[in-house]
Amino acid sequence: SLHNTLGDLYWMVGRVKEAIECHEISKQIAIQFDIKDFEILSLFNIGLCQIDLGEIKKVCKVFELVISLSESAEFYIYAVDSYCCLSFVYSCLGYTQKAYYFAKKVESELSITGWSIWSRGYSLVFLGLTYKNLGDIEKSFDMFRQAIAFAEESHYTQVKGKALDGLAQLYRINEEFTTALSHHSESMKL
Repeated sequence: SLHNTLGDLYWMVGRVKEAIECHEISKQIAIQFDIKDFEILSLFNIGLCQIDLGEIKKVCKVFELVISLSESAEFYIYAVDSYCCLSFVYSCLGYTQKAYYFAKKVESELSITGWSIWSRGYSLVFLGLTYKNLGDIEKSFDMFRQAIAFAEESHYTQVKGKALDGLAQLYRINEEFTTALSHHSESMKL
């Protein structure tokens, strides 16, 4: 648990390689003592770090493994979080059908209870990024706006910052540069 938390903190401040090292240690301890939820969580967090490092092809296998380990109802939320990440990753790789498939799976689960604040906020951010990559700008706007509303309601500053950055990207695509710059500036302040 301590290694996992330290890994999260490293990730939040941009020290991604150190974060991966901590999550790897957490995973090894979890495997050694057969603590399935920390094994799955550590793998998932390693996948998030790999996304930040741009290791897009490598990360697919990580999230697919998380999904296979999360088959029971007890760990299902990790599978849903992984669907969300895979929708984004596949949209980056140009696998349109797979990206839409996983995005739809996540959207069908948005109403379930038991989501953590992280899962709810970041699912909307990743869906916004996915739809941006797929060229569905209106759907992307909708996801980022939902993420901002959720972030304001739950006081999740990091999600709001990421969603504002996503909106700025969309405004830049639409050549609304003043609005894009304003959103980027607000995102950086957060």
